Amino acid sequence: GGRRERGSSMSKLDRLIEELCPNGVEYRELEKITDVNLGRRVTKAEIENNPGNYPVWHGGETPMGYINKTNCPANTVIVANTGSIGYVNWLSVDSWCSDASSIIETKEGLSSRYIYHFLKDNEYLLQNYRRIGGVPTLELRKLKSFPVPLPPLPVQEEIVRILDNFT
Repeated sequence: GGRRERGSSMSKLDRLIEELCPNGVEYRELEKITDVNLGRRVTKAEIENNPGNYPVWHGGETPMGYINKTNCPANTVIVANTGSIGYVNWLSVDSWCSDASSIIETKEGLSSRYIYHFLKDNEYLLQNYRRIGGVPTLELRKLKSFPVPLPPLPVQEEIVRILDNFT
């Protein structure tokens, strides 16, 4: 894949990849390097009847409540499919992820925090992946085929270190 243009300005992440990988990097589709799965449906009644310490992520930027079960481990990236469509969130604690979000589970040799920074950096593109008609939702096919630059793991970790300190 080619470089995506963002007007004339490159993001800090783009510049770091260019600087740390002067010979370029391979791009792979998100679904080839991660598992992209919908969360599992949960109702308000279930949350009220099973209160706990695990945040419930629906399609928003804040939890819709707390429950006593989890389906999403800490240090996982999720993307909202409804509500705040395309919103990229980093879950630092075990959580429950509803079917209004996609769970992005990284495979071996890939930093989930790098994937988070990359998707967050491209949130503005993900927000355009709305399927129109009925209830607006994120077009999962487009999310799954999103091209991701793949520097070597040590470079991913260095980018994460820099961006975590930067933000």
